[in-house]
Amino acid sequence: DVDPAILASYLKDGDPLVVRATLEATRQLGPQADWSKLVTPLAGTLGSDDRYVRQLAAMVVAGMPEALLPTMSQAATADSARAVVSYAAGWLAQVGGDLGRVRQAMSPVVVALLEGDY
Repeated sequence: DVDPAILASYLKDGDPLVVRATLEATRQLGPQADWSKLVTPLAGTLGSDDRYVRQLAAMVVAGMPEALLPTMSQAATADSARAVVSYAAGWLAQVGGDLGRVRQAMSPVVVALLEGDY
């Protein structure tokens, strides 16, 4: 298995191709990995200027352990509005089958977007 700390260092690389390759490797992590080491650098990728990096980062969020989602949400919120939107895409992909949960979460998000909080 790949050490999440090593992946975290490559997620901070300035080359989008390196970051995308690292995100692809991160998608292969199992639930037993220490995902907490990836939260802050992953938040940075969720807010990347590169749309392909953001898309892959959202896919990583979709596959990360559900228990870590609130922490990931906070990190994305601290990073940027772009990170929040990308996080939301990943969150929806993970919990999309639970319509009650999606409906419950969407109203506050829509209101915040309309009020300009993001």
